[in-house]
Amino acid sequence: MKRIGRRKVLVGGAALLAGGAVVADPVRSFVAGLLRGIKGSAKLREEGAQDPARNYLKIHLYGSPARYMFDHPLRPSDRDGFCPDPHVINRLNPFDNALPHLTSGHYADTKVKGINMPYIWNFDVPARGGGSRPLADLISNMLIIRGGDMGSDGHPLNSAKLVAPIHGGTSITGLVAERSPRPIPAINLGRSPASRAFRSPRGVSVVDIPPEAGDYGQYLLQAFADSRGVDAAVSDALEELEGFARGRTPGAAVVASERRNADRMIRRGVADLAGGYPALLAKYTDLVERSYASARIPGVTDLPVHGIKLPFTMPGDVAVIAAVGRHQIEGHIIMGDGYVEAMMRAKMLSLASEFAIAEFALLEGLSSSVLVAPPNEMGNLLSFVAFEQAVPLSAVRRVYDATAGHTTFTSTVRPAFHRDLIAFDAHNVGSLPHLISCSIYYRALGACMLEIIDQLRAKKEGGGSLFDETIVQLSTEFERLPTLDGSDSAHNHRAHMTSIYSGIVQQPTVLGNIWVGSAKSRGTIGFGAPVEGLKNKVVNFNNMSSTLSQLLRVPPIVPRAQPLLEVDGSKIELLIETARNVEGDHAAGKT
Repeated sequence: MKRIGRRKVLVGGAALLAGGAVVADPVRSFVAGLLRGIKGSAKLREEGAQDPARNYLKIHLYGSPARYMFDHPLRPSDRDGFCPDPHVINRLNPFDNALPHLTSGHYADTKVKGINMPYIWNFDVPARGGGSRPLADLISNMLIIRGGDMGSDGHPLNSAKLVAPIHGGTSITGLVAERSPRPIPAINLGRSPASRAFRSPRGVSVVDIPPEAGDYGQYLLQAFADSRGVDAAVSDALEELEGFARGRTPGAAVVASERRNADRMIRRGVADLAGGYPALLAKYTDLVERSYASARIPGVTDLPVHGIKLPFTMPGDVAVIAAVGRHQIEGHIIMGDGYVEAMMRAKMLSLASEFAIAEFALLEGLSSSVLVAPPNEMGNLLSFVAFEQAVPLSAVRRVYDATAGHTTFTSTVRPAFHRDLIAFDAHNVGSLPHLISCSIYYRALGACMLEIIDQLRAKKEGGGSLFDETIVQLSTEFERLPTLDGSDSAHNHRAHMTSIYSGIVQQPTVLGNIWVGSAKSRGTIGFGAPVEGLKNKVVNFNNMSSTLSQLLRVPPIVPRAQPLLEVDGSKIELLIETARNVEGDHAAGKT
């Protein structure tokens, strides 16, 4: 990846120490990005380039929370076969009054514009300015690709593959950036291998806003408050533009004729950021806070979910993890009442900042490529979750009474207050806290996505809207595979899915086949099945990359990989059949 700058516009001696890591001075990074964009735009204009890339907003939930709780339809049509897995849950079952803490769940769906979407699509999310609106509004321009095979396992590798399918090669974010007429070709927020995979064949730079900053916008605004620092950065940028204009590089003539406006362009970008960001942050903060503070989702968060109550007895010879694991959070077992309330009092630390920066960058025409990732490597669904009572899993003891035929569970320590976070990466997170935390988070995410799409749709561009010229993608590395005891979930890299939103997607569409499976083989959980339009092969990450290239108007990174659709002007034409569930067992790999 080529990082920002050259000469004094380099970070140089203007590095700041934040969180133990050296990060770029935000003013110089910002101005250097504007500088790169001015020169890049000039090159495009001088070369007579037509149809620059569409804008790309990639929301990457690094760590991979379960998508069957939000936008992964396991039974998109009533005609599709479906075999439920008892641990793939997005709705709670009615309580057993005798053992209310042994709550279980199931997969449920609801029909939205002809597609059976996961259960949460039944309900409303907060709307801008107060009130609420249906989450179902999000489906109008939605393309879902499921049943994808990532080819290998692992968070870092698959995160990078999502933008750069050839290891160490060109990224789709880099291709969008180098075909961008915007002042800042690309912006990365947060930390993930997808961010680090940025590569541009022509060496276009990316502006990284460091996660150590905490609040991304505040980090920038503090630096921009120093007018002398801004003046110095702008002066250095103008000096470089003067040198560029005197050269013979493509675009030099355009810059030479317009360099008088460069000062105004750069300063306007800085001023707009300082003036526009706080209002956007306040808007998205309100949406997020109302999402989890009022997250009463019938059948999920409206029930008085009980933690484990020790001691208790269960019929049969039962292992500790099978008895209490569904209430686990990172090696602790949650006890007592107030389960849901504790999560509703938690925080989502970066979501509002991410959407505020993304909206500003796209709506103000500052950047064509914005990649949003969590501030840490595995992502936090909820932070500062405070449970009144919990015990370490290691403290739970079992005694099996062969004569009575039951197992009694006790604890070697007294329950105590416990504070934890719940991560996207749901290892060591039981099925119940994962369901509740994901449902609260996805409610907030859905509200933010609806808002930014509304703003893109409202901004006119050409003969349509900015939404027609933008691809919004929600991605994870893979789907989750819950363990058979409900205490944990593994990776399912053969069940990848992604969702895409754009004005050129003119009706809800689901692509990619999956196996129905059987009770013996875990049932319908998203394993990819052959697709006739792909010569009876399974959709893979290369097909998805080529599909994104079509949508974004950039060359395919893997030319031999067939896209799933073609784009004709402002409309898409499918190259494969719409999704179906294929009768057969994914474990056997055949019908």
